[in-house]
Amino acid sequence: MRPSFEYVVDGFGFVRWNSPKGLLSARVEIDAISSPPHGLPFGPFERDLLRIARAATAADRLSLRQGGSRSYYGRDLTWQRSIRISVALEEASRWSALIGRVEEVLRFLTDDEWELACLQLVKREALQASLAPSPLTRDTEVALFSGGLDSAAGAAARARRGVRHQTAVSIYGTAVRQVAQAGGVACLRKLGVPMSWVGVATRLRGRPTELETSFRSRGFLFLSVGAAIAAALDRQALYVYETGVGAVNLPLTHAQVGAEAARATHPGTLLKMEGLLSAATERPFTINLPFGLLTKGELCRNVGSAAVDLARSCSSCDEGEGHKTDPSEHCGICSSCVFRRIALATALGAAADPTCYRDQISATRDDYGLVALERQGIELAGIAPRYSALLDIDPETRHLADYLASHGLPYSEAEDQVSQLFRRYAAEVAAFMASARPTPVWSVRRMEEDHALFSAVG
Repeated sequence: MRPSFEYVVDGFGFVRWNSPKGLLSARVEIDAISSPPHGLPFGPFERDLLRIARAATAADRLSLRQGGSRSYYGRDLTWQRSIRISVALEEASRWSALIGRVEEVLRFLTDDEWELACLQLVKREALQASLAPSPLTRDTEVALFSGGLDSAAGAAARARRGVRHQTAVSIYGTAVRQVAQAGGVACLRKLGVPMSWVGVATRLRGRPTELETSFRSRGFLFLSVGAAIAAALDRQALYVYETGVGAVNLPLTHAQVGAEAARATHPGTLLKMEGLLSAATERPFTINLPFGLLTKGELCRNVGSAAVDLARSCSSCDEGEGHKTDPSEHCGICSSCVFRRIALATALGAAADPTCYRDQISATRDDYGLVALERQGIELAGIAPRYSALLDIDPETRHLADYLASHGLPYSEAEDQVSQLFRRYAAEVAAFMASARPTPVWSVRRMEEDHALFSAVG
């Protein structure tokens, strides 16, 4: 039986719930609700969208999954939960008619059952109105910017394609991540990319000591913030600079099921968010995936020598930057690092990759990501270019063809293009593994721990 959780979130972002220890509370904050960045003219729609996003992400983090392993090797099906939230909104009646669409997005992202109820907002945090008009231009392409290599290379590629101005939207929870994202924007500006940057902070205060680490709802948070910024700029479109391979994010192994492979920018997520936002704004809202038919290596190749500078300024490692002496250091063997290495080797040659990779196995990092991506590449090479076999690996891959067809490509051609995309990706993996596969070594600390253990046993 899946565990059940129930929360009430008020207009100030206070989250309350019952537990065996009694009534507990925490506070989730998104600064943009009370103080829109750069003086943007946020209205009830933008504020309520962000209130729903902060409530969902708080509930996701507070609701611990049960069963299965919490290791890097994934979890079994018992990780599913039932989550109910009552959230206070300015336009509760308007969102009550849309809440089924919100639940559908969250269900796809997290594999959980969601039930949301809209309460009429009575009290809320004070709104800080700007006395001056926003300096942000409305003649812009609004895009999510994570600070990773995909979003940075995507921004550079869009500028090369003639996009005159971009507004990069970032969401961060720590000062370290904020600095990393600012570094990526600075690099792009130095390369001549005309860009404004909107950074939005989010925090969960007064929280329990243990939080759910999977955080599968983050895609809803990111897309909601991006859509709110776009709507405030009177743009009915949001851009996601992710490649097709990265967006689909095929399971690393057959043991991964459903949303155990993250779906933050999955085409299925984008289609469902398009439907929600179009219904909410009562006019077509599009979420564009301009690199949906490219591999990450092809995207990096499109920006030429700029890929070297972008690689120096952008982080891709699953470890994050917060605990590292050198925030730019990468473990080198997690799946995100290996995905990055394959791309840069494809675009530049492995020897030209400027990234510092540690390539060490430790108590907290093994070579699972490396081995799993290598085996995934072998499997893809064996089935290419059969579309039906690709769906056998992950039936949700069909959403990429659905997305492409909904954006104007004939469906039969979309299926063929998706097949060819993964065939090319498999070739990139094979080439990298044949010529530049890393050979991880045991860290000194791990060897000392093992020596002490075996000495004690002996």
